[in-house]
Amino acid sequence: KSKGLEYPVVILSETGKNFNFKDVRSSFLINEELGFVSYIRDDYYKLKYETIPMLAFKEQEKRQMLSEEERVLYVALTRAKEKIIITGYTENLTSLVTKASSKIGDKKLVSRLYLSGVKNYLDIIIACLLRHPSLKELRSYSGVIPKTFATESKVKIEIKKAWRIDETEFLEKEKQEMGTFDYEWYQTVKNFTYESSRLA
Repeated sequence: KSKGLEYPVVILSETGKNFNFKDVRSSFLINEELGFVSYIRDDYYKLKYETIPMLAFKEQEKRQMLSEEERVLYVALTRAKEKIIITGYTENLTSLVTKASSKIGDKKLVSRLYLSGVKNYLDIIIACLLRHPSLKELRSYSGVIPKTFATESKVKIEIKKAWRIDETEFLEKEKQEMGTFDYEWYQTVKNFTYESSRLA
C-alpha cells in the first residue's frame, strides 16, 4: 500500500534498461560490514584471479543493489491512483518469458532464486505479469506454463515488434501539437553524411 505522493496516472518507461552493476565489476570492493577485498594479480602473466572472499563479497554487494532496485520499483508501482502505463524493450521476448516461466516457482511470490538473477525492471515485471490469469498471450511465448493466481486487478498488454513501430505517425502528432516542427529538416539532419573528401 502506498504511503507517499500519488498521481492519477503514472508512466514507467524504459524498464528494459539494465541495472548498473559497474561497481561490482571493480578491481577492489569496500563494504562497511565485510571490509576490503581485491583480485589476486599475477604480474608475470598479466592476469588477475577472483578469490573466494571476492566472490562472496560481490554476491553480497549485488544482493544489496538488487534489493534497492526492488524498493525503487515498488515505490514507482504504488504511485498510481487509477492507472499505470509501463513500457519496456527486450531483444528476445520468447527467451525472457521462458526464463521467467521456468524459474519463478509455484508460489504466489516470485522465487528469490529468480529475483537474484534479474538484470532490469522488465525481468521483474514480466515474472509478475505471468501470474495474471488474463495474460494468456504473454504466456504463449513460453513452452513452460507458470501457475496463475486469481486477482481483481485489470491488466492490458500490447506487444509490438520494433520493426513495426512507425515513427512517422509520432512525428506527425508532434508536428500538429507543436505547430513548428519541420519534418523535412528532421529528415535532412537524420540522413546527413559527411563527404569523404571533406574529411581528408
